[in-house]
Amino acid sequence: MAAGGSAGGSKLIVNNLPTSFTEDDFTSMFSRYGKLASVHIATHKTTGQSLGYGFVVYLRALDAAKAIEEIDGLQLGRNKLRVSYSEPMNDTLKNATKVYVKKLPVKFTEEDISALFSKYGKLVQTRLVRDSVTNKSKTVAYVLFEKWVDAQKAVTALNGFTPEGAQKALEIKIDEAKGLGAPVKFVRSQASPYPQGGRPGPHGPPKKMGQSIPTHIASMGHGIVTVFVYNVGEFINEHELYNIFAPFGGLNKIDIARDAATQRCKGFAFLTFDNKKSAERAIQALDGTMYRGRPLQVRFKT
Repeated sequence: MAAGGSAGGSKLIVNNLPTSFTEDDFTSMFSRYGKLASVHIATHKTTGQSLGYGFVVYLRALDAAKAIEEIDGLQLGRNKLRVSYSEPMNDTLKNATKVYVKKLPVKFTEEDISALFSKYGKLVQTRLVRDSVTNKSKTVAYVLFEKWVDAQKAVTALNGFTPEGAQKALEIKIDEAKGLGAPVKFVRSQASPYPQGGRPGPHGPPKKMGQSIPTHIASMGHGIVTVFVYNVGEFINEHELYNIFAPFGGLNKIDIARDAATQRCKGFAFLTFDNKKSAERAIQALDGTMYRGRPLQVRFKT
């Protein structure tokens, strides 16, 4: 896709791209978070070689914010991706007061949230956090008020309030991160995407063997965990591994073991997750699956 303009807050710049990344790779990585208006990788005018950065334009600012949260800081081999807004946010968004809302009724939509909160003052934006795979509500939202005093009124009136038909009272507070200067922290999806027909890589979903390799899930504490992936072949790249494992959420780093002389993969890689549950789901779904004619072995690193 060609580069194009964008509304404020929907255009991103991505730095530290691997020079091997194509615009198709770029599109595949970022389109999982929303519909794209355009993508563009900057290239040298003479050689056509990638300059290591590019631009992504989303149709919705919400999707752009989610892409920043999910991809910024992702380690692809030696490259740590840096994703940020390429254009300054307008003053209204910058200065808005963000209210964090928990325990919303599952059936609540953005319109329902706006109707509930707009009684207390002018809203700049409403965001309902949804699962990136199922699109179902996570019963969490962010409401941006133009004025702090109106946000405080809403918190005072609605914290502990139980909407009609709901079983739980709302939990509401003013978020310490003001406006959109710092991207909203979205909850990463914990659900396996493959029952819904997700496409983890350019070769489609790995196919499960009739008899899967036994999986041993190590007893580990919460926090950063590393997963060992074996039998990926010598031509695997970071983009393919990202597409396979990113849908499980929490993926922070991809390290492919490469031959020093040929730079081809030695047949295995290490993936770092920021939580144990995401790693467990990836292991349970992918250990023993066939990918490029090979049975993957996916284990916690011991």
